[in-house]
Amino acid sequence: MAERRAPAARRLAFLGRLGDAARGLVYVAMGFLAARAALATRAGSAAGPDEALRWVIREPHGPLVVALVAGGLFADALFRAIDAFTRRSVSGRIAAAARALGALLLGATALRVGRNVRRTGAPVLRSAVSWLLDRSWGPRALVAAGAAAGIVALLEIVQGATGRLKDRLPKGALSRRPRRWAEAIARAGIAAHGALVGAIALYLVRAGTEADPRDVVDSGGALRRLERLPFGPGLLAAIAAGLVAYGLSRWVLAVYRRE
Repeated sequence: MAERRAPAARRLAFLGRLGDAARGLVYVAMGFLAARAALATRAGSAAGPDEALRWVIREPHGPLVVALVAGGLFADALFRAIDAFTRRSVSGRIAAAARALGALLLGATALRVGRNVRRTGAPVLRSAVSWLLDRSWGPRALVAAGAAAGIVALLEIVQGATGRLKDRLPKGALSRRPRRWAEAIARAGIAAHGALVGAIALYLVRAGTEADPRDVVDSGGALRRLERLPFGPGLLAAIAAGLVAYGLSRWVLAVYRRE
């Protein structure tokens, strides 16, 4: 029975590897642009996935790269959706489903950029929040969503601090010293990703409590707001390094993932 399941497991793992590679590129690009904004080496500001992919598509072979990223993210969404159905615990199913949805939305962003559709993410998001706030239960739902995102952010920061990572390298994948470096990079990356999710969660809660859809931001908007804080450039530089680390850790997983 185990031998029969092995080929299917390898095929599913391949989908996850495609997703890791695609997600890694998006976050490396985001981290690079955030670092450039923090160091003020060129005109520009911190960027979310949409702006990062638009920067990638202007590079040589950019359209092909963005198309591959979109395909990888849709493969990852399928991988996470199947994982959600196979999980036994309710919390595991919810987490896998949330990751599937995130990969699907990120893939849709890459597809939109590849087709040269103008950016509409923030207006659409705010329109959806405005519709939600018009309902009597909307502000509470928005606060609850922000609180849930805050819990996820806190868990990621704790994982980064303690080294108890959800996605671990398989045993024997690397020798001792490279493995130690890979795990250190993954810890820094997941902590930075958690900090970014935490900032988004904070603005979600504020939008719900103040009933103002303008408080809702995506990852690019959160980075730009952090940039304007008194110690913003230093904080942005630290998060930028972490986002690059997060992207690199996804690439390592793309190479060594087995299940």
